[in-house]
Amino acid sequence: MQPAARADHHKMKLTLLAAFLVAVARGHAQSNAIANGSFEVYLRPPALWTAPSNGDYGIPPGDTNIAGWSVINGPVAYVRVWPAASGISSIDLSGDGNPVSGGVARSVQTQTGGKYIFSFHISGNPGTSFPRDPSEKRLSVRIGEVQQVYSYDTAVEQNTFGNMKWRQNQILYVASTNLTRIELVNVMGTNLTGPVIDNIILQECVPPTLSIQPVGTNVVVSWPDGVCPVVLEWSSVVGVGALWQTNSLPPAHVGGRSLTTNVISTTQFFRLRLQ
Repeated sequence: MQPAARADHHKMKLTLLAAFLVAVARGHAQSNAIANGSFEVYLRPPALWTAPSNGDYGIPPGDTNIAGWSVINGPVAYVRVWPAASGISSIDLSGDGNPVSGGVARSVQTQTGGKYIFSFHISGNPGTSFPRDPSEKRLSVRIGEVQQVYSYDTAVEQNTFGNMKWRQNQILYVASTNLTRIELVNVMGTNLTGPVIDNIILQECVPPTLSIQPVGTNVVVSWPDGVCPVVLEWSSVVGVGALWQTNSLPPAHVGGRSLTTNVISTTQFFRLRLQ
């Protein structure tokens, strides 16, 4: 059921009274479709790590000890020596840089035609013991047919082992199949201090909850801004026979919310529809 809100105006003894019945089907946060998106589950015993309990470096292509993920292209490193964006673990896509740097990949169940927000946090290994490595760390992110290259420059960000200054990136994705492949790959070539990733999330888009507030003879309809594009619609009825129309007023954006002020003269229901 889409979010909807009813506003009835009645004239009584020449006095305009406003009565508002709000019937909103609340949007709900979708769970992360990516299990182990923050890389907390690593199947190799800590005693066998390159640096026991601190990190495991040079994890080779084909390795599946990062639960749910496969290492591709070249080695990666499983790291717990700096603060993670989520939990205590993250992945340095450089590994040991031999012979080339690597990536991680997996496939997740999606609904064909479904709209999703794909997000991830990126930082860069701030180590200075390998001066030949460029400060700009670059990785390719692919979800389904969508691919984009991102960068993080440690010289610009001035991040440290104590403060990684994580940055979140988001992609709006429309699934073309019921099984979507995700890849995050170092594209710097051979290097030892690379892009670092954490907190990989895939959530289905749902319309946010509408807020309905009477202001005199008007009604202010608002909702929180988000990545997923939505359009405000109204109808004089709901259910069978409903004819939903795009609200004619473009929304204003104030304090992280979109809002419209509507003059109400008849019964109206409002809803948000994903574009």
